[in-house]
Amino acid sequence: MRHQVKHRNKYAGGLSVLAMLAMGACATHERAVLPADANPQVEIERVETDLVALGKRHGALLSPDSYERAIEYTKDAREAMEDGDREEALDDVAVARGALVKVSANVENFTPQLLPVLEARAFALDAGANVVTRDSLDEADKDLRRIGHRIEGGKFVMDHERDTELATNYRRIEIEARKTTVLGESREIYKRAVAEGAEKHTAKLAAETKQALILAEQAIERSVRSPVGYQTEVKIAEGLSRKLRDVLALARQDKVSEEVALTLWSQKNEITRVQDKLDTQTRLVSDQQREVGDLKQENAELSAKEEIDRKINAAREGFAANEAEVAKVGNNVVVRLKDIGFTSGSAELKVKSLDTLDKVAELVAQMPVAKVVVVGHTDSSGTLKKNMEISEERALAVRNYFAKQAQFKDVEIDSRGVGPQRPIAPNNTAEGRAANRRVDVVIETSAGASGRTVSL
Repeated sequence: MRHQVKHRNKYAGGLSVLAMLAMGACATHERAVLPADANPQVEIERVETDLVALGKRHGALLSPDSYERAIEYTKDAREAMEDGDREEALDDVAVARGALVKVSANVENFTPQLLPVLEARAFALDAGANVVTRDSLDEADKDLRRIGHRIEGGKFVMDHERDTELATNYRRIEIEARKTTVLGESREIYKRAVAEGAEKHTAKLAAETKQALILAEQAIERSVRSPVGYQTEVKIAEGLSRKLRDVLALARQDKVSEEVALTLWSQKNEITRVQDKLDTQTRLVSDQQREVGDLKQENAELSAKEEIDRKINAAREGFAANEAEVAKVGNNVVVRLKDIGFTSGSAELKVKSLDTLDKVAELVAQMPVAKVVVVGHTDSSGTLKKNMEISEERALAVRNYFAKQAQFKDVEIDSRGVGPQRPIAPNNTAEGRAANRRVDVVIETSAGASGRTVSL
């Protein structure tokens, strides 16, 4: 075994009789049977997981020798793995696993017989005894470990008086741990205040605080496992301890009596209370102002949209039915020019179409415009390449006309052609082809949220 090698290194000069006895003793340890294809690393991790689980069930105390042996051989197995000795690691794991089998059996068999003791210990741990009252817990655990040794030696006998005393001891530890956890800060404040002369400078308040701490401790003793039963007394003790600290500081700093210091403390507290209230009200006012601002902005946006809708309706009335259609898509206004006056295959604007474009310009002048996009369309006559060119040229012609108008000053204007790819009517009739030879003017407004992308 790996720990035997350590013994050899320590006692150099050959194996002594004691060393050989130790080897003989190790050889008698029971080994669990591991799978033929067992992975040492996996088996080590499983043993470590079981050690934690059995530790939570008090296995280290109910079966201390076996539990310690499992820890020792698990450590040896890890060292063997680090040395690359897989066979040695598996042998150590087998011993550790065999020890855990005994621990598990003792936990299962003797937990019911020692249940009051083990439950009391569990409550003590839950109260934080392993941190705040460690020494007391260790002493109680020694007594429980002695019982564990008797279990492993086959000498365990039921002893009601012993078990009751041990359970009571764990409950005392639980209570003290709970007191320390809940009242630790208040106790420390009081202790420091006394050291700084609280019994001289603030005698009445010091006595009141001491009594409050006593009452809180008594409440915890009565309801150690139910915070509802002691939270009121604890809160009073916490408040008085802080008050004692602050009043004592005022009494010492200003060299005044306890009564004067209490008055100063009350005045300071009142100022703080008023200031806190003022801060709260200020925050509320700020929140209300922000809410009002949001509502105003929302109302302004709604008003802007309503105004745009009104202007769109007015624009619809300004266009003849065969001249243009006006629609709102999201925050975009789309003017579909039906009779722009292009001859088939041409991008030249005719005079009769200029009045229509001027009406569009007037609509733009009334809108909160972010951008204007002119989209040219054609019918399906001719090649796709030619139609794409024509649609781009038609859109550009309209764009260039708009750019010369005063209404488009400082307005970004873009143009593009899509050819025959987005028809609105069949191309197998003259009427359908005429409808498809159109220009759409997309007015992107700046009102409200950003509009949807428009494909025209």
